[in-house]
Amino acid sequence: MKRLMAILVIVLLNNQLLAQGLNEKEHIIISGSGYVERMPDYAEINLSINKTSESLKSSKEYVDNITQKILDAALAIGIAADDIGASKIHAQADYKWMNGEREYLGESVSRSVTLVLKDLSKYSLMVQAVIDAGVTGLDNVRLRFNDRNTISREAMKIAIDDAKKKAEVIAMQFGAKVGGVYKISESAIDDGTYYRSQHYAMMAEISQPNVGAQATLKIRKQRVDESIFVVFLLES
Repeated sequence: MKRLMAILVIVLLNNQLLAQGLNEKEHIIISGSGYVERMPDYAEINLSINKTSESLKSSKEYVDNITQKILDAALAIGIAADDIGASKIHAQADYKWMNGEREYLGESVSRSVTLVLKDLSKYSLMVQAVIDAGVTGLDNVRLRFNDRNTISREAMKIAIDDAKKKAEVIAMQFGAKVGGVYKISESAIDDGTYYRSQHYAMMAEISQPNVGAQATLKIRKQRVDESIFVVFLLES
């Protein structure tokens, strides 16, 4: 997918440059890429509690009970109250369609909770607390950096060096030299692969029928990708 995106950007950039009259000058369009891997600073855990039963009261009591267990566990682990968020309760009648007719299933109640875990050494403990509370599904888990911009700039420097080296190698093979820069186009790439991998790992852990108190999930390094497209003028 990233390769296809790079090709499309180069094609579009080339068409734009031709329209500007660059076809009269010898040039080369190069894409450069770079990435940096770092351990994240904190995790943002988003989960939902849902229940459908015969009465609104019983559904709400269930959701309230699970929510309170999660909040208590989060505070016990050391998550600050300011780093815990819970949405308002959402309630509605639940139906499903069967043979062209709407069938009443009960009263549905849901609520979402967001936890910001800054001590990642307690990640597994938080996962286990979520499991013990009865949560069987997570919306997502995002691993974040306190200063992502600094890391992005590091990755961009690598991408720039990559573009320069590519241009020099290609030009040399054709008996030319790289001259000045005609145009630069920046394109950041962050497809969420590492965030999703953590999310799926957690989901797989929760879905296991015999998960016990020894559930372990390790935080991996997160990758920040940057790419750049450069039009270099060539010298004979």
